[in-house]
Amino acid sequence: MDLAAAQRCVQDIHELHAASLREDVRDLFQLALEASGFLGIIDEQSGVARLQMGANLNKLGELLETFADWSDDRRVSTALRYLGVLRDSREGGELPSIEAIEDGVVLLTAHGSKGLEWPVVFLSRCTERRWQGRTRSSSDLQLPDDLVPEPPPPGDVAVDEERRLFYVASTRARDRLVYTWARSYPQPSSEESCTPFLTMAMSLRGGSVLSKELPADSTVAVRAQRPSGAPVLQRLSIAVSDLGVFRSCPRRYNYLRRWHLPVRPDARSWYGTMIHEVLRSAATRRMAGEAVNADVVASMWQAAWEQSRGPKGRHAELRAHGEAQLRGYLESPGWIDTTIDQVEEPVTISLDHADAAGRFDRVDRRTDGIPTVVDYKTGRPKEEAALRADLQLRAYAVALAQREQTDEVAVEFHYLQGAVTRVIADKGFLRKAHGHLSATARELALASSTGSFPPKPSRWQCQRCDFRTVCDEGRAALLAG
Repeated sequence: MDLAAAQRCVQDIHELHAASLREDVRDLFQLALEASGFLGIIDEQSGVARLQMGANLNKLGELLETFADWSDDRRVSTALRYLGVLRDSREGGELPSIEAIEDGVVLLTAHGSKGLEWPVVFLSRCTERRWQGRTRSSSDLQLPDDLVPEPPPPGDVAVDEERRLFYVASTRARDRLVYTWARSYPQPSSEESCTPFLTMAMSLRGGSVLSKELPADSTVAVRAQRPSGAPVLQRLSIAVSDLGVFRSCPRRYNYLRRWHLPVRPDARSWYGTMIHEVLRSAATRRMAGEAVNADVVASMWQAAWEQSRGPKGRHAELRAHGEAQLRGYLESPGWIDTTIDQVEEPVTISLDHADAAGRFDRVDRRTDGIPTVVDYKTGRPKEEAALRADLQLRAYAVALAQREQTDEVAVEFHYLQGAVTRVIADKGFLRKAHGHLSATARELALASSTGSFPPKPSRWQCQRCDFRTVCDEGRAALLAG
């Protein structure tokens, strides 16, 4: 055994134990991830195993967030009791779906597939006699009644477990699900019938159902292997924010979007989400004809603050700061001198090799007739020249132009400090913006096809990255700085 590694492990345990006496369990979870190198997920050679580990870590993070909403006592001991109750009651839910998977066929049992998802799933041996889950041998060892703590529930427990497994396996497919079975199998050879759960599963799936029986002497056509050369780029369904993450650092995108490694929620995103939610509600009420002034929005902010389970204790000053920002904005021309047309409008941008989904904070109607999308900002204002190169502004402009089918739109960034920056996107700007976004989408599609996500290390970027503890280039950039 590596003595140095053992000593580091003991030291980490002592430090985590000391932190557990004072830290929120969610912060302790992040400290443990960083100390362990995300449980060694980077060293795992199997891409499927990395995805599964990432899903497990994300699920644990989600459960801890739910626990924090439920309890004001966020110590480790209380969290462990909460997780124990969830485990025993089976109310924890399934793992998040995994969107990215390496090219190839993944072989898994029904138990092992729980929480995962693929575009196409094949379920084999779907017969009444051969589907896993049921114990059929009469020679199985039976426990004496005195050793059984409680009598079994009424009905056939094994059949119930078989039904549950069949449902789990049937819900792993996103686009297409194929059931297969044979009328007879060797060893022993006997006539087989499909499982009765098949009818139930097909009714739950919905959509079109096709059935085909292959003759006994049929052969399966094997698809020719893809010739070597340029990779085939598949069309992606991504978020607009994915383009920004990938452009800033492809490796960070890989860790965040493909491996689904959990990240520590920060106060800035928590604060921004609350601000946006208050303004969304205020704009919706205004569109419904209600009078919404600064006092009304200040009251909404105070209610949102009271209901929030975020880091209020460590950032109590944000309560007054948020109210001051909202009051200032409600008294500015950006709110008063406008006609709100839509709020929280979902949009999709059609790019080369990708469809990017996003959401407008607000769409306004202006007297000049130019469609205008509004985005709220809690930070410092930027000059128009700098914003014209901003990926988010380009994406908003292209999305609004595609939706309105026009060659001229406007994007306004409304800073809650009172400033409004308006950028007019004409035909030339929109053409260049679409080309820039499509180029980034193509690079992302190529990286997804080849599995190559190189880092872009820099001292400024790496010191703010959630994955700096598991990125060799990131650590080297920090040391060099």
